[in-house]
Amino acid sequence: MAGLARKPDRTWIRPAYRPEDYTITAAALANLHLCPYGTVEELAKYDGLYGNYDALAESVHDGKRYARLAERSKGWIIEVELTADPPAEVRLVPPEEAWARARTRDALSPTYIPIEGEPPVGFTDPNPRRG
Repeated sequence: MAGLARKPDRTWIRPAYRPEDYTITAAALANLHLCPYGTVEELAKYDGLYGNYDALAESVHDGKRYARLAERSKGWIIEVELTADPPAEVRLVPPEEAWARARTRDALSPTYIPIEGEPPVGFTDPNPRRG
């Protein structure tokens, strides 16, 4: 799971929220813009440019179709315009939303995964301590 740290007692903990931990890097974003194919074709590939992303949802806004994708190992979320030809628009999803998704995934763990610090401003931890 992205962003987790192992404590000396071998339990997991989610480090304190830092926006940069849940924001796509400039290098990764630049790599996506180099795609010579349309995103519809590229997303259909098993080992393509988006091979390490999970599809979360599709939406239509601003007259365009987008797929919301979550990077598996890093935890950031992006929206990619669904196109037949390049270039495709890539939109960044606020890191607070990616953090909330990570905490929701933490809730699927058989053991409770605590967080260091506090949730992002305006967000409630979706994985509070179980009783």
